[in-house]
Amino acid sequence: MTNEMMAHSGTRKLIQQIMEEVALGAKSRDRAISDAFIQSRLQHTEKMKPYRTSMKIDYDLQRPLELEAIFAKPLQMATSARIELPRIRMLYQQLQFLESKKRES
Repeated sequence: MTNEMMAHSGTRKLIQQIMEEVALGAKSRDRAISDAFIQSRLQHTEKMKPYRTSMKIDYDLQRPLELEAIFAKPLQMATSARIELPRIRMLYQQLQFLESKKRES
């Protein structure tokens, strides 16, 4: 749940770092996501009623994860612009692993 992730300092920091990588990837496509916007989204999430993300819901319901659209394509675009997004790539790889384990069972 989002409240648990936001309450844990290490996880909250990781979330912010991933969001900063998203902004870096967006910048490589001439799109701007400001640090102020990132901070406002984090603060907004902290105040929201706890919820499961759509990907968590898909995972829980054994539905396919949207890894191509959410991770693979943006990573490919960033790489083509010579931008590395190591945290996002690591998250993508971990989710690919979980997706493969789900198919095995």
